[in-house]
Amino acid sequence: MYALGDQLEAFSRTVDFEVFRPDLELALAYSDGSKGGRPPFDPVLMFKILVIQTLNNLSDARTEYLINDRLSFMRFLGLGLSDRVPDAKTVWLFRERLTQAGAIERLFERFDATLRNAGYLPMSGQILDATLVAAPKEHQVCLAHVLRDVQYAIDCGDTIFAPKIRDHLRWAIQVGKRRPDLKDTTLASYAAKADRMLTHLMRAPVAHPAGKIPLKQIKAWRTKFFVFLTNRDVPATNNISEREIRPSVVFRKVTNGFRSDWGAQIHAGYRSVTGTARLSPVVSSRASAAQSAPTPHHAGRLYTPGRPGDTALG
Repeated sequence: MYALGDQLEAFSRTVDFEVFRPDLELALAYSDGSKGGRPPFDPVLMFKILVIQTLNNLSDARTEYLINDRLSFMRFLGLGLSDRVPDAKTVWLFRERLTQAGAIERLFERFDATLRNAGYLPMSGQILDATLVAAPKEHQVCLAHVLRDVQYAIDCGDTIFAPKIRDHLRWAIQVGKRRPDLKDTTLASYAAKADRMLTHLMRAPVAHPAGKIPLKQIKAWRTKFFVFLTNRDVPATNNISEREIRPSVVFRKVTNGFRSDWGAQIHAGYRSVTGTARLSPVVSSRASAAQSAPTPHHAGRLYTPGRPGDTALG
């Protein structure tokens, strides 16, 4: 959180949030207070809270907690220790009001433009500054594999928890397929919604012991389910390793296995070289030369039944 706090301080120094006040007031259309009632929170303060959410992909409840817990958040918002902090419901209502007014995307587009002019780079719904924060290594759980385990739980008799998780993950995958047509701010909103719903579904009762398997997976990989919604380079079915070995598995089944250890090693080397070629032709050319060079142990050897060191693999 220290890097995030430093970044918020940099935003406070760089971005004049008051320029957003006229658009916020126009979109919110608050009453003049003549009818009484508690006055609403300052709209610029609330917009800053949305910035914090987008920056760190936080749920409304988590946002409320962190504002109360982090002094850096309070400084960014201009709040004192004794000031009233907006709760999760207030944050949700504020965002919904801007959304219904059709203003939230326009506001964030303007905010993104302000950041670009100040030397910052908005990336996939998260606002990053390379001079302050190193890009995190994001890992996406393969939802296809999770759905496989969820379907197993359903087949075993879990009729409550597992079906809800299945439908939610399928919905998230469908949103991911629409990424080319959606803006970063929209994807960030979908990611927050998906995360909130997953938290809610985790409270559903597990009707069969098999349902505990996907529940355990969700708890273990809690932050890695919806990375693909805010990182356009990450697929929802992040199973590239399985896709790479599939041709070798098919080859082994069709040919009934390799007849020697060195044959299997050559095939593995070939697959490695061709896979690398798609990523780095220069590296693959060197690897190909090394792979094709015969070694004293294997050069010219063929499989002969009964020869020591040769093994027929099935």
